Amino acid sequence: MKEVFISCWSFFSKITNIWDRFIFLKDYEDEILMVLFGLAIIFGFFIYRLCFSITFFYLYITACVLILPRIMSMQNTVAFFSVSGVIFSFLLFKCNRIGAFVMCGVIAGMIGYMILPKEFAVAVAVLLSLIMVMFFPFHSVCIFMGLFGGLGFSSMMGLPVWLGIVWAAAGAIAQMYLFRKQDLFGQVLPPKLQYYLDSKKKES
Repeated sequence: MKEVFISCWSFFSKITNIWDRFIFLKDYEDEILMVLFGLAIIFGFFIYRLCFSITFFYLYITACVLILPRIMSMQNTVAFFSVSGVIFSFLLFKCNRIGAFVMCGVIAGMIGYMILPKEFAVAVAVLLSLIMVMFFPFHSVCIFMGLFGGLGFSSMMGLPVWLGIVWAAAGAIAQMYLFRKQDLFGQVLPPKLQYYLDSKKKES
């Protein structure tokens, strides 16, 4: 997971060149990743909207740097995406379900690439994650953020993948308990499934 994440970051950084001014962060790369993976394991559901906003801002900057210099100066381009990017990112922070679709899809795509580095595997993984989010948004965010953190930790420490999956499962369960009273998605389960479970409880 570490290698895939860094590859994605490096790809967009080479396109924009805007991140060269933050080259000093390279010296703290491992520490930053450890904190990110650790937060994803335990507080993934709490921070997923922030991660979504940052991801969008990063992609938005990349698109602006690729397109806008053809019609305006680089100085005006930086001024444009600095203001508009922050505004759009803030507005999207409020889009709970869109954020869930994007973050789960991105993480699933990275996992699919880890399993089989082919476009087909990535597409299948993303599609499955989107179906999960459609019916179980709360659980999906907890699971995929837990997988991102657990697999990231195991890759950072050079440990077996199965241990990362164990950490991911423990983190997902912890998140589902800690944030069980969340109100971002309303009902945690689909109405029909919730009705079925409630009827079973009444019968017992």
